Amino acid sequence: MMTRFALGLLAQSSIHVRPASCDASVDALYSGVAREEATQWPCVGVSDMHEALEARALAGASVGGVQLLLLPVRSLEKAYMWVTCPGVLKRFAEALDRKDVKKALKTIKLARAQALCNAGGGALFLEELNFEIVGEVAGAITAALEQLVAHEETRSRLGEQLVVVNDEDFSWFVRCAVPIATRSRLNAVKIREKLWYEEVLAADTLFYAQLSEADADLRAALLDDPYLQVGAQETSGRGWFHAIYREY
Repeated sequence: MMTRFALGLLAQSSIHVRPASCDASVDALYSGVAREEATQWPCVGVSDMHEALEARALAGASVGGVQLLLLPVRSLEKAYMWVTCPGVLKRFAEALDRKDVKKALKTIKLARAQALCNAGGGALFLEELNFEIVGEVAGAITAALEQLVAHEETRSRLGEQLVVVNDEDFSWFVRCAVPIATRSRLNAVKIREKLWYEEVLAADTLFYAQLSEADADLRAALLDDPYLQVGAQETSGRGWFHAIYREY
């Protein structure tokens, strides 16, 4: 079986990666995050990821585009839940040839407003939506996602905070539950001007990136310093990921 390589990228701060079509030199009242054209799922472009690696003198790393895996969503049960869907998990399983995840996905049949969660039966409130818990998340799925989270404490919470909804409900969350921050600029005399709004992805959003080949230099660099700054607004504290190198 062919070995697959990937990076797990857990957001340590809010993230704002501009779409590739966005001209940063043009003032705008609203700035969205980069999204896939077809699904509108948030993503990180290849060029943004390569710029982050170049800043760490890792320009030769064979990293592809960064894809969304878990989205933090506010909940009445806990501060937030990590939400994903069969479409996201299927793409992840195909990219990394996770046969255990593929097998678990075959059993998932979710209608709108239904969810899988290990919090027990009954109702689950995510943002302003009410979901019926119809089963638990398969252990194979939880275990595969845990491998992409380096922090032991965070990894230990994943099982009880993981929620799987259907693809349509997930698409609603990535459109309507992404935080919007209000920004302004100070002029020379420290008076606020040029108010604008921008989407940000919350801390603890989980992404992954597939590597085309093994990379010993990248692995060693991330073991030494696992933090990567990706996208715009480093000076405002945004864009920081904790990265972990994995082989499958």
